[in-house]
Amino acid sequence: PVMYVPNDLTFTSSKAAMEFGGSLGEAEAQLINAGLEDKVPLFRVFVKILLEYEKGENSPWYTWLNSLPRIYNTGASMTYACFDCLPPYAAWLALTERQNFVNFQKAAKFTPLGEDIVTNVTVLKWAYNVAITRSIEWYGDRCIAPMADMLNHGTETEVEVSYDENGDCYVYTTTDVAAGSPLRMSYGDPTNPSPLFATYGFLDESSPGTFCKLMHMRTEMEVLGYWFSDL
Repeated sequence: PVMYVPNDLTFTSSKAAMEFGGSLGEAEAQLINAGLEDKVPLFRVFVKILLEYEKGENSPWYTWLNSLPRIYNTGASMTYACFDCLPPYAAWLALTERQNFVNFQKAAKFTPLGEDIVTNVTVLKWAYNVAITRSIEWYGDRCIAPMADMLNHGTETEVEVSYDENGDCYVYTTTDVAAGSPLRMSYGDPTNPSPLFATYGFLDESSPGTFCKLMHMRTEMEVLGYWFSDL
């Protein structure tokens, strides 16, 4: 391995659930009622990030949090003027991210976080972007391993991230890497770059995919067993 992050330094939705106990129940119910049951693990990481932000310099993760970007170009950060300028498929994905954030914002009011946090849209949007861009899904859990989250995306990758049974994070090389070369992992399907754009806010110029999608034929596509990545 080229990097090791012990379990006690990681953010995971399962650990957040244990830490908060039942205090997130009403907030999670709000998400479930909005049709976002699959986003509950991400929401738990989102709340944990906000809790540590609320602690300021008293948080053991203060240095890491302070190193993170303040500005994001993700779908959650876009305006309706942005959506109007995008191709239909990219616009739909970006708007979905924006709607997900709005639902997280509403649900945050039912968490034990302070009033100054849950009413601060700028901080909420920042925490959402941190959670969505720096976490990975690992067998149903959402996980952030500080430092490992700094790895960039590449169509051609040099490393993979994994977690062991103890929750420790390891980054392994998948090929010989020359000194001075980047270490990149995959953030998603390189043949379907629009989700990368909506979620992470960048375009992968090395991706072989395109943005030309048949948005008006989604029902027919599903019946035939196809999705946008197949086009």
